[in-house]
Formats: sequence, structure tokens, C-alpha cells
Amino acid sequence: MFCTDCATANPLAAERCIFCGAGLGLAFPRKIDSARTLPKPPRTGRLRGKIGRTLSLVPVILVLTAGGAVGARYRSEQSALASSYDRAVRALAAGDYDTAVSAFAQAGDYRDAADRRLATLTEIGPHRDAYYDGAAALDAGRYDDAIAALLPVARALPTYRDVLALLDEARRRRDRDLARAAEVAVARHDWLAADRALSHLLAADPEDTALAARLVAIRRDHAPILFTRDAALYVVGPDLGDERLITDAVPAAAPAWSPDRTRIAFFAPDEHTVGVAKLYVIGVDGTGLRKVADLAVMDWWPAWSPDGTRIAFTSLASFNIEGERGLASTHVVDLATGVETDLTSHRFTSATSVTWSPAGDRVAFVSQRVYNSIGLGNVRATEGEIFVLNLATGEFNSVSGDRLPGTKRVAWSPTEDKLLVYTQEATNTTYGQERTAIHLIDLPTGNIEQLTPRTQTVGPPYWSPDGTRFAYVEGATDQGNSVVRVRWLAGRREAGIGVSDPITLMLTWATDGKALIAMASDPDQGSTLIPLPDGPGSQVALPIAFDLDDNLGPLQWSPVNPARQTSSPSYGGTALDAAEPSASLAPLATT
Repeated sequence: MFCTDCATANPLAAERCIFCGAGLGLAFPRKIDSARTLPKPPRTGRLRGKIGRTLSLVPVILVLTAGGAVGARYRSEQSALASSYDRAVRALAAGDYDTAVSAFAQAGDYRDAADRRLATLTEIGPHRDAYYDGAAALDAGRYDDAIAALLPVARALPTYRDVLALLDEARRRRDRDLARAAEVAVARHDWLAADRALSHLLAADPEDTALAARLVAIRRDHAPILFTRDAALYVVGPDLGDERLITDAVPAAAPAWSPDRTRIAFFAPDEHTVGVAKLYVIGVDGTGLRKVADLAVMDWWPAWSPDGTRIAFTSLASFNIEGERGLASTHVVDLATGVETDLTSHRFTSATSVTWSPAGDRVAFVSQRVYNSIGLGNVRATEGEIFVLNLATGEFNSVSGDRLPGTKRVAWSPTEDKLLVYTQEATNTTYGQERTAIHLIDLPTGNIEQLTPRTQTVGPPYWSPDGTRFAYVEGATDQGNSVVRVRWLAGRREAGIGVSDPITLMLTWATDGKALIAMASDPDQGSTLIPLPDGPGSQVALPIAFDLDDNLGPLQWSPVNPARQTSSPSYGGTALDAAEPSASLAPLATT
């Protein structure tokens, strides 16, 4: 039997608890002698009962105490997670993305901490990688690479670590090296290198008037002019200094600058067949001479693609030279692979005067549907049409139809979807005089505008390097008194510049578009350097002897498709260039 006071188990016959002395009560009560008095339980029994009751509560107290401790610890942990989460949100709002990622990680599974940590890592991952790449490039002295890597980070995440400071340091060191490179190039008379270095410096600080004046002077006095003399390839400065032979290893004709003026393409005429040539490329320092194509037609300069990776030309690869029958087609050769591709022979009998779009994704050419062969490579158009070929799709599109009879030549703007077209129509006069004119085709609209009257004798048009103007010769004669006209597309403004010395119909622009050279009809009398109204100085005679017969060696000062000036990356969208419109990416979410 269990004691109700202390819960001690007792024998069934016991009347009192063997531990505390309390009465147990009987299942079968006996008659008690009232005259007999039971002794009082000892005090020690009552004490033991109290102790027993107290001890019986210990497990409960322990359970309650442990539960309270666990609850307190849980509340503390949740508070810490919440604090980390709040710290991550504040760091994200402030642009401290590294701290945000770390704090979200410390927040564990609190609310959406894990998802936000992953989203932040995904967002900044490429920028973090670019930051480390830029820092490594800066340490290695590759400042252009450092700027290219750090600039997007600075624009998108301007508060990321010390990206602005690193970008500023990369720009400072780069400009320092460019200034040193310019001084070395000038000392060595390497005017192309000096031009490149000063151009980059001026792009970084367009307000530096002294630097701008120095660059103009170098271009005016020293920018090399390309030409051939006695079938050898040369360059010379407009001050007639620093003339240098590039190569005489093979006969050279119609040389053309690559867009960045690091290489030269030219034709090597076939000594047995008039108008047929091999196509060569050589470095401006005279190294790397190599043949890239056979059976080319010398109908104009080789046409470099704007990125300098390909050259287009007219080919007689599908022409029977002995029978003088076949196709004159437009070909393009990839300089990296040497692969030559026929672009037009399956569609056109004759495709000449190829010219590139500014992006290099299309070419335009003249298709002569009816022509007379006057010696190979000398095609006289009696009916022509201008087509544009999309190189990606292979689609041909006629942009002139039959609206431009006598189409002779086409030239694509170096910056826009506009074509200048030169037409040449024979008259019925005794002397066979021809009517010439210049037209402008706006490709987006298809509109054709005649720019010169057919009553004048004009030469082919030549685009300025920036595509804002073009120039042509009007009324060229052996007696001189010709006029060089410059026409601006915007506002149709024009300037007529008289030239007293006899000149041909050929012109070439300065690289900065501030001057022209009108080529002499007699090289012994000298060509003429013509500063434009916004250019420096006065006309200068240039007695450069060059191959003039059959236009084999005309002067070329600026490339037909000049490379766009690679300006120094700006700080657009960062605290270092707050005045420039921001190109920043959308900020990371902070809610």
C-alpha cells in the first residue's frame, strides 16, 4: 500500500507508513478500542514526509527550468538571425554587397535570407569576377585591360569595394604611359604611333587645347601618305619628310591603308595581261608580305572591311582570259584563314566597285548588265544597277533599279546607311564627251537625290573620314583653274576651293578631315594640299612623284574606311564623372 503523504510503498498489513509514520488506513477497518489511545508519530516522521514531498517536485522543477533555458536560447538565436538579416538589408541598400552576402549567410534560414543571398551572388557575380580581373591586370601593367574590366563594374556598382579608386589609378597610369609613348614615337619619327598615342590622350581629356593643337600639327605635317613610284611602295609625310620604301619585292599598284593604318593592301599587276593582278598585304613596317588572292581586277583600291579582317575586290576567277568571256564577280578574302569567297557570280555577269557598310555586315556593288570589254578589267558600263548584299543571309536587294543610268561607281558612307553614286553617260557629240553626276541614296527610305547637274563635268565623290561631308573635283583641266568642292550633308552647305595647278579627278582626305590632297595631273608639277575652312594654314604644293598612268599609284592619305577612334573609356555613370549621363545597370532590389 502506498502512503498518501510520502508515496512510500508499505506492506499490506501495515497500519502506518514505515517511512513517515502516517496512518495508512485499512481496506478492512477493524474495531478500534476507544479507550486505548494511539501514540503520536515521531517528529522525525513528519520531517521525512516534508522532505519526500519536496524531493518529489524536483523532476518537475528541473523540467520547467530546462524548458525555460531552451526557450531563452531560441529567442536569442532568432534575435541574432533577425539582426543579421537587417544588417544584410542595410548593406544591400548601401551598395556594400560583400557584407550583404555575408550577413544573409549568417541569417541562415531566417525569412528569405537564403534566397536573397543567392540572388545577390547571382547579380554581383560577374562584376566581382571583373573586379578581380581588373585588379590583376592593373598589377600586371595591362592598363587597357584593367580599364575595360573595371569600367562596367564602376558603372553598375560604383560602391563596390574600391573599384573607383582602381579605375582612376588604371587611367592615370595608362595616360602616363601614352604620354611617354608619344614622346618616344616623335623622337623616332614614328608618326603613326605618335598619332595613336596622342589621339587616345586627347580622347581622355578633350578640353586639352595644347594637346589638340599638337595632334593637328602632327597630322598636318607628318601623317604618312601612301603611294607607288616605279611600281615600288612608299610612304612620305605631307611635309615631304621621312620618305620610306615599304617594299619593292613585287611590283605594286593602287595601295590602300587598312582601317587602323597598320597594314597596306595593294595589287601586283600581271606583266602579261592588262588589268589582271595578284592581291598582296604587307605591314606598314615592311614585314609580313604575303599574297592573298590571284586574278584580281585593278578597277579601284582594294576594299578593306571596317574591322580590317577582310578585303573585297573584283575577281576574274570565273573569266576565260583567252576567250575574253565569263564573269567579273565580287570576291572577299578572309585574312585570318585565307579563304576566298565568290559573293556574286551565281547571280551577276559583272559586279564591280564593291564598298562596305560601316558595320561590315553588307556590301554594295555595281552590276553592269550590258557592257563592252575594252581590255580585261576595263569595263565600260552602258547600263548599271546598284545592289546591296546582306552577308549573313545572302539576300540581294536592288537599291537603284533603272533610275540611275550610266552608274559607274558607288561609295558607302563610313558612318551611315547612305551611298554616293557616280554616274557617267556618253553623249552623241563628235568628241565623245561624257555627262557625269553625283547622286545620294538614302538606304532606309530608298530616296535618290541628284546632287550635281549633268551639265557639269565632275569627278567621283570621296567621303570624309567622319562621314559628314564629301568632296569632288569640278572642271579639272590640264590648264588648271579647277575647283574642289566640299559638300556637307547637314544643311547642304558647300565650299568651293579654287586650285591653280592642274589636277586630276582624284582626291584623298587627311585622317582628321581638316585637309585634302588634290592629285596632280602631272606629278612633276606637284599635287596640292588644301586646308579646309576649318583646317589650318594655306594651300601647299606637294611635288610627290607617283605612278599616275592608269591610276596605278594614286596617293592615299586616309583609309577609305577609317577605324573609329578608340577613345579612352569614360567614367560614365560613376562618381568620377557625374556630369556624363549614367549608363548604370538597374540597382539591386533592397526590399
